[in-house]
Amino acid sequence: MRAWQGNETLTVRLGEQDYAVDRDWGGLEAEGATQPMSDLACLGDQLWVLQRAEPPLLVFDGDGALVGRFGAGEVFDGHGLSADGKGGLLLVDRDAQQVLRVSPDGRVEALLGERFRPAWQTPFNHPTSTAIGPDGSLWVADGYGNARVHRFTPDGRLLLSFGELGTAPGQFVCPHGIAVTGGGRVLVNDRDNDRIQVFDEAGTLLDVWTGFLRPMAIAIGPDGWVYVTDQVPSLTRIAADGKSRSRARPARNMPHGMAIAADGTIYLTEMAPSSLVRLRPLQCQG
Repeated sequence: MRAWQGNETLTVRLGEQDYAVDRDWGGLEAEGATQPMSDLACLGDQLWVLQRAEPPLLVFDGDGALVGRFGAGEVFDGHGLSADGKGGLLLVDRDAQQVLRVSPDGRVEALLGERFRPAWQTPFNHPTSTAIGPDGSLWVADGYGNARVHRFTPDGRLLLSFGELGTAPGQFVCPHGIAVTGGGRVLVNDRDNDRIQVFDEAGTLLDVWTGFLRPMAIAIGPDGWVYVTDQVPSLTRIAADGKSRSRARPARNMPHGMAIAADGTIYLTEMAPSSLVRLRPLQCQG
């Protein structure tokens, strides 16, 4: 067997696209930021990371330098982080039963939910993640307690709720991640049923994608492909219609969160041990 050379680069392939993988991007240990990294989101050329520690929000520039820390004392149990489509962020404070808004300068304010007041079948009961639809509507996976999905208007009025606890099609055990395609298909990681369920904007079940082991994070890239992490651990790229897929292993352990930059760079968070993983697209040859 050929000996490993320290200057070699780990490369993975999804479809026809190769990526150079940095499994310890960002120099977290040097910065003393080694707590579990739950999720992350891209804002312009910055990467915002949600950790389960104080301060909960860390900001990195494109070179991996830590340039900001925010939110101390404002977040009880940060779980999900996503861009809100308006230049800010949506932060899911899971056990506080809230979705919070984070401004570009790091100010945290309540958006949805009554703090520390769980509700059965109505928002919220330990929610997990959020997504913005093409019409600006806000979708929330209400995962650990309610096993439901909620849709809100851009100004926070509840429009729709669907789902219940179970294993049948349309039911959930823990809806852990959520994404909405440009065509309005709602994709939900039904984590503990090892599947992704696909709905229309009215909550009607359209499809079920299998072949996952506890799918964790889901995101839609600028190329329109769907990207899913699971606990194999693997990263799978799937066509929006579910008819084509490819898979790689860029992470070592359990990739819990994911964000995709406008240039196609993919970022993952690992929980144990905590690390940031960067997948940088390489120019295709031939």
